[in-house]
Amino acid sequence: MSHCTVERFSRVYESLGYPVYRPTPSIREMVLDAYHAHYGNVERYAKRFDESKVKRDSDGKFAEQGGSSQTQKGLFGEDFTAPIKPKGFEGKGGKQGALFSGLNALPGQQDLFDDLDKRDDDGSPKNLFKPEELKLEKDVAHKFRDQESAYSAAQKLEPEYTALMNLGQGVVNRLNGTTINIDSKEAFDSMLADFDSGKSKGPVIVLAPIKGIDRAAEKARQDYGNDWGKMKDLVRGTVAVDSVDEINGAIEAVRAEMADRGWTLAQKPKDRFANPLPSGYRDILLVLKGPGGMMAELQIHTKAMLAAKQLRGHKLYEEQRTIDGAIRENGGKASPEQLARIDELEKQQAAVYIAAWEKSRGK
Repeated sequence: MSHCTVERFSRVYESLGYPVYRPTPSIREMVLDAYHAHYGNVERYAKRFDESKVKRDSDGKFAEQGGSSQTQKGLFGEDFTAPIKPKGFEGKGGKQGALFSGLNALPGQQDLFDDLDKRDDDGSPKNLFKPEELKLEKDVAHKFRDQESAYSAAQKLEPEYTALMNLGQGVVNRLNGTTINIDSKEAFDSMLADFDSGKSKGPVIVLAPIKGIDRAAEKARQDYGNDWGKMKDLVRGTVAVDSVDEINGAIEAVRAEMADRGWTLAQKPKDRFANPLPSGYRDILLVLKGPGGMMAELQIHTKAMLAAKQLRGHKLYEEQRTIDGAIRENGGKASPEQLARIDELEKQQAAVYIAAWEKSRGK
C-alpha cells in the first residue's frame, strides 16, 4: 500500500474520532481495517483483533485514549504501540461490543455498531452463492491481449448476452420484470429518476451498448497496464430490484438461465452487499462466460443504490479517481490540498450510500 493511500485513510480515520500514529509503519493495516469497520465491515476487523495475541495492561483492561497504551504482537506481524479504546467507546459486553459499541457514528450509521455480535442484523442478504461458486478463481483473463481482438469478441458476444437477459424465457421473464435498453443519455437519466423517486416498480433488466472505446482505453491503461485481456465489462448489463429482499431471487433467475443457455460463472462472485466498498457502496458483481469463452459483466443492484451511484456518488468517485491518477503520476506524492479534497469526497460518498442502503432496506 502506498504512503499516499495510508495517509488518506489515516485522515478519514482521524476525522471519525480514532487515534492515529503515523510514525509506526505497521499502523497502516490497522488504519485500513478500522476504516472498513466504520462503514459496516466490523466483523472482519473484530475477528482479526480477537485472533491476535494482545498484551493488555496489568489490570487486563483496554487502555484509554490519552492514557496508557499496549504492545500488540501477532495482528500485524511485529511489535508496535497503539491505543485500543478511544474515548466515547462504552463497551457493553462481548468481544466486538468492547471494541465498537457506543461509537458516536455519523448520522445514519449507528445501526452498523449496535448489537455487533449479530452480524445478520445489518440487513445484508446471506448465503447468496454456492460453495463451488465461491471456490472459483478471484480473477481471470481472456486469451487475447489487444484492443482490436477485444472489441471483435465483444461484438460477437453482445447478441448472445442480450438473448440471455431478454429473449425467449430470459432472465427478465423469470423475474416477471421489464427491460430497458439504454440507447441515449436521456433514456438513462429518465430511468434513474424513476428509480430514485420510487416510481419504478418491479425488477428491471438494464442493457447498455458495448462500452465506449475512449472510456475502455482509459480503463485498460490505468487499471490493467494496457492488457485488454483483463477487460471483462465491454459487454455489460444490470438487474435492478426494489429491495435487498429480492437479491437472492435475482441471482437464482440468472443462475437458471445461464444453465439453460450454456453460460457459466467465470470467476468468484463479488458480494459487495456483505462486504461493501469503503464508501459504503453495495452491489453484486458477476463475470459471466458465454459458450464461446468471451466474458461479460452483470451487476445486481437495488434501484436506490444504482440511482445513488449514478446520480450522486459516481461524480464524486470520478473526481477522486482523477486526483488519485495525478498522485500516481507524481510518484505517489500528494499535496495537503489533494489529501483534504479526497477526504471530503470520501465522506460525501459515504453519506450518499448510507442513505441509499437505508432506502434499499425499506427504512
